Amino acid sequence: MNEKIIAEQVRVIDEEGDMMGVMPPSQAIPLAGDKGLDLVEIAPKATPPTCKINVTYTNIRANETKRNVVMNCVGEKKKLFGGGGGGGGGGG
Repeated sequence: MNEKIIAEQVRVIDEEGDMMGVMPPSQAIPLAGDKGLDLVEIAPKATPPTCKINVTYTNIRANETKRNVVMNCVGEKKKLFGGGGGGGGGGG
């Protein structure tokens, strides 16, 4: 994210998903910053690496945490209510 991007050139996608072109990170980071957003590397192995102007990294982490909590709750619900397990019945 932002200063951690080490490539000399990156392909930049804006927050709407539109291609902005290939440019050095030193040019792309201020574009994101002007919008109050972060430049996030989404495809580091691409040539050149692809970055997206995105919501702030703090918001990304918060959303991941929220998603993990929901997934944990769903897992606990399955344990409590017997979801996901075979269907009763008896042996024969």
